[in-house]
Amino acid sequence: MAQRMDTFEEKMDELLMLLRSSQSPPSAPVDDVLLSPCSTITELQEFDRSLGQQERRKKMPRDVQNSNYYNPSLPACCGFIGLLLQELSLWESQSDMKSNNSLNPLYFQFTLFADFGPLRYLFFSLCLLFYMTVVSANIVIILTVCLEKSLHQPMYIFICCLSVNSLYGSAGFFPRFLMDILSDTHLISRPLCFIQMYVIYTYASCELTILSIMAYDRFVAICQPLHYHSKMTFKMVTHLVIFAVLYPAFAMGFMLYLTVRLPLCGNKLHRLFCSNWPVVLLSCVDTNLNNIAGRLFTITTIFIPRFFVLYTYLRILLVCRRSSSEFRGKALQTCLPHIVTFMTYSFSVFCELLLTRFEADKINPIITVVLSLEYLMIPPINNPLVYGLSLPQIKGVIFRLLKKIPAPKM
Repeated sequence: MAQRMDTFEEKMDELLMLLRSSQSPPSAPVDDVLLSPCSTITELQEFDRSLGQQERRKKMPRDVQNSNYYNPSLPACCGFIGLLLQELSLWESQSDMKSNNSLNPLYFQFTLFADFGPLRYLFFSLCLLFYMTVVSANIVIILTVCLEKSLHQPMYIFICCLSVNSLYGSAGFFPRFLMDILSDTHLISRPLCFIQMYVIYTYASCELTILSIMAYDRFVAICQPLHYHSKMTFKMVTHLVIFAVLYPAFAMGFMLYLTVRLPLCGNKLHRLFCSNWPVVLLSCVDTNLNNIAGRLFTITTIFIPRFFVLYTYLRILLVCRRSSSEFRGKALQTCLPHIVTFMTYSFSVFCELLLTRFEADKINPIITVVLSLEYLMIPPINNPLVYGLSLPQIKGVIFRLLKKIPAPKM
């Protein structure tokens, strides 16, 4: 409030100094003009011309130029006060407009999209086909696990959660991406941008936490087989799934809050979708708190789960070295799909992290597109294919369910 009053007083002083330094002073002294009544609008107009009012009108918006500044029935002092208040109101409205447009942009623009002309329809068709394949493959895995009672075991429940997460992440990316392929103006509103950012980042974090609890399940099954059923109870599985979902949700919610509060000096994102770090780079103020929180978020949701998975497989490897070849074969059969999924996703996330450490506008656009889309397109289709084709239990149930579907009559 005090700062606003100081600004008001400064504006008053500027207007009074402009009044006294006019090159064409009015016939009466300034104080007399301010204090004496004016019976006609002509004197007031002459007074305005002496202040260069016409020049200021040219710099004002058209709606202000067409507005009525004075009431002829009022004295000159009231007319001048009205002029002064009008000037201050205009100045504040222009300041608010500038603040709203530059510090709180209503839209973000994706600058990585190119105009491919008629080829955009080909790209749209291919991406739509890929998206439908992702949805269909993951739904098959979910229905197979849910409908087959023999698959109601911890490992298959975690596989089902992985497919649900793939559908969640794909729904946050593909519909908007398909719209942008066909669109000429690649704009996204501020709320939708932050919603997409939240969905994509929670998907990415949940993927790693689910892979971590799957590694723990394999560790207990291979290294502590006698205690498996006592440790991996339904209650324990439920707690692990809840933790794998809630921790990324709350962590990303805090990260999103730190980003939303930032005043932004631009609205152009050199990406194909909304990403946290490019938005933070648009900030007009210091972002040290966002940098610290981002590092903590990366450590707790990416590096710690990775090290935990590597630790569990190191323990499994040590156990397999002392076991028979038959035991090693069974262990490899159950762990291989998880290893492939984990390595594929780790490489995809590493590419995304590598992209954030460089200025995206200085990298080849093709490389930026590939690195950006990798962890959003490869894992969702890789997970159902790997688990559906590698695990004989799931593959057998899928084939049995397909045989039960009656063939269409010709």
